[in-house]
Amino acid sequence: QRITSPDQQRCLAKLLGYQFEVKYEPRLENKAADALSRYGECELTVMLHNPIWLGSSQLLQEVKQDESVQKLLEEVEKNPDAKPGFTVQQGGLLYQGRLVLGTNSPSIPAPLKEFHETPMGGHSGF
Repeated sequence: QRITSPDQQRCLAKLLGYQFEVKYEPRLENKAADALSRYGECELTVMLHNPIWLGSSQLLQEVKQDESVQKLLEEVEKNPDAKPGFTVQQGGLLYQGRLVLGTNSPSIPAPLKEFHETPMGGHSGF
């Protein structure tokens, strides 16, 4: 085998001071390598998680009941250029394409809990 890379040259320089012999051991005789290459007999546990999201009709109903969102929606309908990023579609107020909810909306805690308190949300349930 040719020594072609600087890494190989460094390793060769370190190994030249030693006397060693490379010996092939068949797979069955090499117990350590055989054990490391096999999977254990344990079962794979899969956690299934299926979040339940609110329907769009329920969210639109909340938006219609929130006075602050309705006030902003009316402003955007009257003058769309006054509030950049806001649009009105199908009776809902959107900011950059996402539905705007009121600050006291009962729907806000559900996704926060989903993404912060569950193992699938990224915080390992803590």
